[in-house]
Amino acid sequence: MARSLEARWETRLADLAEAEAALATHTGTRPQLPNPEQLAATVADLPSLWSAPTTSDRDRKRLLRTLLGDVTITPSTQDSTRLDVGLRWKSGATQQIPVTRRRNATQLSNTDPAAVALAHRIGPTLDNAGLAAALNAAGHTTGTGAPFTVDAAGNLRHYQRIPYPGLLREGEHTPRQIAEHLGISVGTVHYWIANAFLPARRGPAGRWCIPFTPKIEAACRRRITGSPHQHTNIDPRPRSHDEHTIAEVAAHLGVKPDVVYNWTERRYLLSRRGPGGRVFIRLTPDVEAACLHRIVNSYKLPADVKAQAQQRLERIAV
Repeated sequence: MARSLEARWETRLADLAEAEAALATHTGTRPQLPNPEQLAATVADLPSLWSAPTTSDRDRKRLLRTLLGDVTITPSTQDSTRLDVGLRWKSGATQQIPVTRRRNATQLSNTDPAAVALAHRIGPTLDNAGLAAALNAAGHTTGTGAPFTVDAAGNLRHYQRIPYPGLLREGEHTPRQIAEHLGISVGTVHYWIANAFLPARRGPAGRWCIPFTPKIEAACRRRITGSPHQHTNIDPRPRSHDEHTIAEVAAHLGVKPDVVYNWTERRYLLSRRGPGGRVFIRLTPDVEAACLHRIVNSYKLPADVKAQAQQRLERIAV
């Protein structure tokens, strides 16, 4: 045991000697601290110290932490693209610097506001080809720096809601206008156009322009009356804030939309058919509880769906 302790002691002494030698070597290689005169000269020429090639970014951060007390950033009250950066130095001095906000990726690809303003001014009188030519002639480019093409001008018109020149001739309507007038869906109007039931022409940017004379309107109403696919119980009132679609009610109850649609067809669940034929349901707490009871007592729905409905009923009861 004595020999073992002696060996361990000798090992520790060797480790200590090695550590002391390494510390002495490291201490000897460290540069000496500057004297007060050198330090004062360095502080007096901080710009040179900051921009010196031997000063790393890490050194600059340490220098800022040494000199700065705190930084306050506030949005400019005069320009939303600017920020006011307030600096409080540890010496007690304060400074305020205006800077430009860094733009995000979306802002970097935005079209120049001057090009947008020009497009708003001349767009309503030009087609997309003419608009692209005018923007290019004025020296404008897209948000990515490319020249305007017909497609780029069309996209700018769409996103900036710039009207097309002379879209409709006298007596013509858009598919949406006809759908709202007849109380049918826009899809039905497009179906009539595709199957040559309704005459139409392509206007600027390929949009449909439909002549809608009294004779054509009468023919459309006869087609609606004789069609088994058209709903006769359309309520023109827009959707209110407390109404939900079949898909929304199904997701809320945890069942498939077909289940909710079947309930509306069998009048288990009151609903109304709004513009475009969409079905809207008022899901009040009483209606929701009645639906959950129907789910629990159903012999067709899966057991897990019924179990979830039962748990929700128990929480409502509590």
